[in-house]
Amino acid sequence: MEPQPPRTRNPHTKIQIDRESFWQIWLPIGLTILVVIGLVVWASVPGAAEVRGPIADVSLVLLIVVWAALALVALVIGAAVIYGLYWLLRESPFWFKRGQDIIWIVSQQTRSTTRQVEDVLTSANAGAAGARRVADRFRDLFTRN
Repeated sequence: MEPQPPRTRNPHTKIQIDRESFWQIWLPIGLTILVVIGLVVWASVPGAAEVRGPIADVSLVLLIVVWAALALVALVIGAAVIYGLYWLLRESPFWFKRGQDIIWIVSQQTRSTTRQVEDVLTSANAGAAGARRVADRFRDLFTRN
């Protein structure tokens, strides 16, 4: 197994990625969490209705529990997606660099092989052209009366 190249990152690119991650990932997630917390607080605050009974309180609690469980599932899924994207953002530059290096090696090998074939064909064509020219000169020597 060949040694792994060092995993260093361009500091300028890292700063740019961190800034974009904040504006595109962390800020919307934070605002969404604040909105969800606000909705939970708003739903749990007693309503403006004057008449309330114990059944209304129990049903409100049950509704809050159901929606809180659904929100928790959505939060877990969102956190898993965020972590997956964070991991992919961290690991993908190294995979892309390795792929770029492999493509470069393949292109160099292809170029080398193409040059070898081209040299053989060029030398064969040049040899045939040279032989035709010598034959034409000999024919010209003997047919020049």
